[in-house]
Amino acid sequence: MIEDLISIRLTGVGRSGTTYLKQILTYLNRKELQFALNSHHDYVGKENGYILIPCRDLRDIMVSRWRIILSEENRYNEVEERMMTKEEIDIELEDNSIMMHQFGGIISTINDWGENAILLDYHKFLNNPKYILSKISNIVGKDLECYVEELEEFSFSKNKKISEKYNNFLTWGGVGIHGHHCYKGEVGGWKKYIPDQYHNYVYNKLLLILKNHKEWKRFIQE
Repeated sequence: MIEDLISIRLTGVGRSGTTYLKQILTYLNRKELQFALNSHHDYVGKENGYILIPCRDLRDIMVSRWRIILSEENRYNEVEERMMTKEEIDIELEDNSIMMHQFGGIISTINDWGENAILLDYHKFLNNPKYILSKISNIVGKDLECYVEELEEFSFSKNKKISEKYNNFLTWGGVGIHGHHCYKGEVGGWKKYIPDQYHNYVYNKLLLILKNHKEWKRFIQE
């Protein structure tokens, strides 16, 4: 019965690695390990079980969202031709933007779930299933390292090849990978796309939002 299974939920700001984590969790769920799995991009109310939350620098998320918007508008060629404009930056920093709305929900989720919220740092888990498996092992009480090689199926490079089959982010396959879904997966790559003169501006705007949350350094790295 599903009620008897360990409940593992997944939520995170879009473009923070949730698709990769869901691929791994779904794969494990098809194997001998079984648990109730649900995924979201917003606030999740406290329930029994655990919730996994990927944490990525919001500036990298901003840039990744910008690429997706360009893709949806069939302007993806601009990604390599220019940086973000001040107007594009401000749209992402607005209180009612998709990114900020989702982030508010994630912070509330972290606060409500307490110790049952398992935070995973993007720079540690990207292409590192061993790190992810160690976190899940702690939840289920079982060593899962035997699956490390099998999870290579969901590596960034392999997901990128899938994304290249589609013309834009509005088209996607049954494995949850959209066109232009994967770019480089860089940590700190935002510095190449947010102009230098706006680095402090973005940092200070985000810091006003983040400074009252104990986990803020996970979402804007110094």
